[in-house]
Amino acid sequence: MACSGHGRRARPGSGQVTSAKRVWCGEDRCTRVQILVAAPGPPPFATSHLVHGEKIVEVGTSIPVDVHPTRDLFRLVDDPTSGEMLR
Repeated sequence: MACSGHGRRARPGSGQVTSAKRVWCGEDRCTRVQILVAAPGPPPFATSHLVHGEKIVEVGTSIPVDVHPTRDLFRLVDDPTSGEMLR
């Protein structure tokens, strides 16, 4: 993720799952994952991510993320429906 006009790049960081609960997404069920995101530079911030389907997400799971150097913006490094994060 490049930041236009500033030449700054996203910094690698980590997100830690603080909670996960099943919610309705229209007529379907989803899982809302609360995440605390931390990276070198900006202060940590909390956010949430909606995953389609009812997934088991353990509190304390670490998720690799890229974090914008000056804003509370991030992106998941890997597909959130793959790997060890969700079963």
